[in-house]
Amino acid sequence: MMNDYTHFAHIYDDFVDEQFVARLIDVLEHYARRYPPPGNRMLDLACGTGTIALHFARRGWLVTGVDLSHAMLEKAAVKAVDAGIDLELEVADMRWFELGGTVDLITCNSDSINHLSDEKDIAATFASVSRSLAPGGVFIFDINTPHTLRKKWSGDTIAGKRGIVSYSWHHSFDEGSDTGILDATFKLRKDGEIVVFGERFHERVFEADRIEELLRESGLRMLEAADFFTLRPLEAESVRATIVAARPE
Repeated sequence: MMNDYTHFAHIYDDFVDEQFVARLIDVLEHYARRYPPPGNRMLDLACGTGTIALHFARRGWLVTGVDLSHAMLEKAAVKAVDAGIDLELEVADMRWFELGGTVDLITCNSDSINHLSDEKDIAATFASVSRSLAPGGVFIFDINTPHTLRKKWSGDTIAGKRGIVSYSWHHSFDEGSDTGILDATFKLRKDGEIVVFGERFHERVFEADRIEELLRESGLRMLEAADFFTLRPLEAESVRATIVAARPE
């Protein structure tokens, strides 16, 4: 069910919510200070167009970005060259990626974990993360909560404009698979013509308690599960969660 973002990649950076990105960076830096990794080697898993990877590279981290989408990585590579930053980029599936060694920090942002289809996929991802972390290494990721997918994604339609892109998206929820579905339509002017295309995205519900169990089974220890926006303990109506785990030393 994971989308390869072939079309969306070309407008992703025009469409991105800058306030969300700023908050995401603040959250990642907060937890990297609170739970200091043992070194400065970093993997940004499902890195997209490289915004987070480039931010950390500018701050002295040795960063590798991994993503399943060739199109997204092409955009990341251009941004790295334009910024004069050495960024290692690899096409790989988050469930079965292999690094040449270990890293000290792994991040996985913007609810990418929710795109995994089932617990077998999330267990495979956590196993790959565990294998790729140095002892004492830290894993930080965020997810859309069950409340968001089951309640907020239940039959609403949102339309608006971000940058040069007009959009309309319809959320629905499939109870049988416990999965939220986003049908998105995008419209923009390109080379004097109006271009319209659609994408479908799936996000699976994962409960924090079950995530903790799956982390433990992969050899990782959950350190914290917090509300993304307040950094306080998760509540029933939290809309996004940040989860921090570590590989024991």
